[in-house]
Amino acid sequence: MSGRTSILTALVLGAAGWAYWSYAAKPPEGKPPVVLARVAAPVTLKVDAPPEPPAPAPSAADQSRQLSSAIERALVAADPAMRETAFNVLLPELLELDASEAAAILERHREPASRVELREQLTRRWVVRDRDSATRWMRELPDEDRREAAVIAVRALAAQSPVQALELADEFAVGRDDGTRDYLIQMWAAEDPAAAAQWLASQGE
Repeated sequence: MSGRTSILTALVLGAAGWAYWSYAAKPPEGKPPVVLARVAAPVTLKVDAPPEPPAPAPSAADQSRQLSSAIERALVAADPAMRETAFNVLLPELLELDASEAAAILERHREPASRVELREQLTRRWVVRDRDSATRWMRELPDEDRREAAVIAVRALAAQSPVQALELADEFAVGRDDGTRDYLIQMWAAEDPAAAAQWLASQGE
């Protein structure tokens, strides 16, 4: 009899447990089931810093000062390459940007040997680039500088325009004692005999 009782007890307990779990699995009537939402992990967005604004371009005055300083440093340097760069690269840039500052370098510089070289380079490059402004500059030079600059300018213009070289030679009274003027007249006469003859006639020659 006790065996039957144990079996019946087990069956009753099993039915009760099943009924409990069935009830627990179902929501009470009239109430919606509880749904557990999955919460996404927070996302961190990496925002790049804005790019740095470009540096402002140097002004013309700043560029002029930089070129002038570089040329003056090259004039006193022992390195021939620095001087070559100054005359072939920096000086033409400065003449294009600010010819008056290029002229001021010659006025400030006092070392004899490099000053002679600077005067020659400055005059030759300036007169070929802009004869009128170079001529105005030469008129304001001290006597010795003016004459030497005029000789250089006449020679520089000779290959480009013999007539302009002649006009410059006459204005500054150079080229007569070393044969330069006669040579220029010959060059011009070979290129344009009629124009050269007319000019000579106007000069009373």
